[in-house]
Order: sequence, then C-alpha cells, then structure tokens
Amino acid sequence: MAETVSLEQVYREVRKIEQEMVTKKDMDMMLETFSILSNPDTMRQILGSEEDIKNQRVKEINSVNDLLGEV
Repeated sequence: MAETVSLEQVYREVRKIEQEMVTKKDMDMMLETFSILSNPDTMRQILGSEEDIKNQRVKEINSVNDLLGEV
C-alpha cells in the first residue's frame, strides 16, 4: 500500500532542501574566489596592497579629480 504524505510534510522537506542547497550565485562567488587565490600575480598584488595599507601608503579618493590628480 502506498504511503500518504501531507502537503505540509512536502512543504517542510522542500524548505529544508532550499536551506541546504547551494545557489548558482554561491557557486559563481566560490569559483571567482578560487580563481583569485590560485593566481600568483593577483595574490602578490593583494599582499602588496595590504602592505601599503599597513604602512599608510594610501590616498583617499573622493572625486574623479582626486583620481586624475587634478586640483
């Protein structure tokens, strides 16, 4: 004999699956992270930037003129 399942049970199971599943957006973000972490040049640039920030070798940019070095 076939087991019956209520609509509420199905809904709860679907909600549980939704909470545990990985979305395409999550996968895209993870792939992008792996790509960055596996690129030695990019990692060298990131580490260099962190060093610049640590040693206060930064300039605040508030406008396009600041970016272009205009007065």
